[in-house]
Amino acid sequence: KQKKILKQNLKIITYSQSLALDNELSRQYLFNLLEQTEPDGVIIDSLGKLTMKKLDEETVKIVMHHLGVMRKKFNCFAWVVHHNRKANAENKKPDSLDDIYGSMYITAEATCVLLLYKKRHDTTIEVFNVKNRLAVEADDLVLSRDEHLHFTISSTGSNREVDNESNIVSNFGM
Repeated sequence: KQKKILKQNLKIITYSQSLALDNELSRQYLFNLLEQTEPDGVIIDSLGKLTMKKLDEETVKIVMHHLGVMRKKFNCFAWVVHHNRKANAENKKPDSLDDIYGSMYITAEATCVLLLYKKRHDTTIEVFNVKNRLAVEADDLVLSRDEHLHFTISSTGSNREVDNESNIVSNFGM
């Protein structure tokens, strides 16, 4: 039953090349695809695929502008995967907006920013809610992954009880 529901409600469209929003032809391709599929949301992996240029201030502002136009035009959400700065001697564990790789304008337009951190050879992923405009920032979470690649919330930044059947998105006020 779950597979049937998932098949009806989830469309995964892979595109193995960059889909540069700062290019009119690429943008039109994406917008035509969204017109045909009418999604509730779009998940893009990763931000670097949305331009062929360096992620400097000007480029990021243009890409974010077109993401905003897309969200408004198609009444959909957009989740964009991006990468943290590499850990270093002064900052061993990236856990703030300053740890997002690239221009500060990447996070300026975002409604919500979640930062993930995983140690090498560890089965847990720490989730930091570093920005949330529409709700109170949620406590940090630790997700545990089992051998079947199932994820559960193993702990939070507080002592509150966690229902592992709950949807992680709802814990972040989205």
